[in-house]
Amino acid sequence: MFRKSLNNLLVVLLSLLMVSCTSTTTFKDERIKADITDYLNYYSEVDEVSNLIIKSQKSSDGAVLVETSFDFKNQDASFSAEMTLTYEKTEGEWLPANHAFKLVSTNEISAPEDSVVAEFIKKNPTEYFESQIISVFLPEYLTLISKTETSTTNITYVYQYSIEKLNWTFNETYTVDVVYSYPDGWRLTMKDWSYVETSDWNGTWQVKLYKADGTL
Repeated sequence: MFRKSLNNLLVVLLSLLMVSCTSTTTFKDERIKADITDYLNYYSEVDEVSNLIIKSQKSSDGAVLVETSFDFKNQDASFSAEMTLTYEKTEGEWLPANHAFKLVSTNEISAPEDSVVAEFIKKNPTEYFESQIISVFLPEYLTLISKTETSTTNITYVYQYSIEKLNWTFNETYTVDVVYSYPDGWRLTMKDWSYVETSDWNGTWQVKLYKADGTL
């Protein structure tokens, strides 16, 4: 009876020893979420990381691999993603050595303000204004004509710049493509530009010459 009890005790001790040898270092959800947030903030400031799921934590060649899925948001959009973090021990401390990031989907996107596109047009003068000795762009004459969402990540803006003075009319049309990609955000491109300038000289005109040679 004593021998049998001793054998059972040895079996239990050996089992505990085997479990302790095969166990891995595990990390709490809060630590993993903080490391994910730090990584994302390096590329784009994150407002929130949510719905974190720890799929697995396992040892591999002295490192610990943590497989996760989660949602996150920045100022432009919300996303669903997956990440495998590789933790390695450095000077006695477990630190993330690698982040295998995969963007699964881009969900809700906030379109840029119309004023952002107008400012882009103002800061990128056309050939007409670049060729003038004195370049003047008056924002109050710039009007949004249309805004077309060709997809959730692509918007086309059409603006008109129109001035009428006496017998002179100047009309410009700007077409701006706005494309979203993570982590770059919204990228604005001048897709097309055209202008029409007209002068109406119908009527009777008197030209006054200030000098005898005909110059004004």
